[in-house]
Amino acid sequence: MQTEQHTYIFCINSGRSGSQYLAQLLSSAKGVYSLHEAEPDMSGPFLNMVFKKGLADTLSARSVKVQEIRRVVSNLPRSAVYAESNHMFIKTFYDVIMAQLDVRSVKVIVLRRHLASVLKSFITMGYFSKRNHAWPSWMHLPGTCDSAFFPPVLGRKPDQYELAIGYLIDIEARAQRFMRQYPQCEVHEVRLESLQNPLEVERFFEVLHLQPGSGTTDAAGRPVNERTQRKIEIGIKTTLEYCEQRIIEYIQICKKSGVDIPLLPHISPIIPDARR
Repeated sequence: MQTEQHTYIFCINSGRSGSQYLAQLLSSAKGVYSLHEAEPDMSGPFLNMVFKKGLADTLSARSVKVQEIRRVVSNLPRSAVYAESNHMFIKTFYDVIMAQLDVRSVKVIVLRRHLASVLKSFITMGYFSKRNHAWPSWMHLPGTCDSAFFPPVLGRKPDQYELAIGYLIDIEARAQRFMRQYPQCEVHEVRLESLQNPLEVERFFEVLHLQPGSGTTDAAGRPVNERTQRKIEIGIKTTLEYCEQRIIEYIQICKKSGVDIPLLPHISPIIPDARR
């Protein structure tokens, strides 16, 4: 670990929770070099590497991520902030970052979106199903790859919903484990829904010690990465109400099986503040 000249911002999120939107927002701040999934994006072979050998035995090979980040920031002004909202952070490179960068220079955003809304997006995108062949490069099966949550034994093959819910619960468990493992790291928790409001974005930037830029207000609330056409092509339909029902049923199964689950602060939607 060495003393850093720059500040780094990373993000813990599940995917389909607004990470690309967050990258766009951060890029509107003054002096921020913000990316969504910077190369190497640490998916595919890196996720497979962790699955087969674990984190400790693959640390050296995964250090390529820090090497590339250092190369990028070497060409940035000394006061610049490097930000990356990649959801692979908590799965394949958080430990490399925390081991090889000065922890005092690292900030981590825990980005959450209403859980049923994320599940609905996962289902309609075909994740954890045969309709989408790309998801295994980006997402692990619950209970694998250094998971923080281990799903209940169902006595049968879990369906798409159960696999997706188990994964989403594991991401939250990983987030909470990260905060326990690195209490010295500056962590900021935020809901995607609140970042649709320009005033809330400005307040969040203040917490991060960032200054809004000329494009920040325009960026706030602008839809990003909706994947509407891709969802039509995959052809899986569901409803938010059914997704909420499946999450409740899954939690009940966990409780009956004696399986611990983390607190899920995003299980309920944000209720708008009537005072505004």
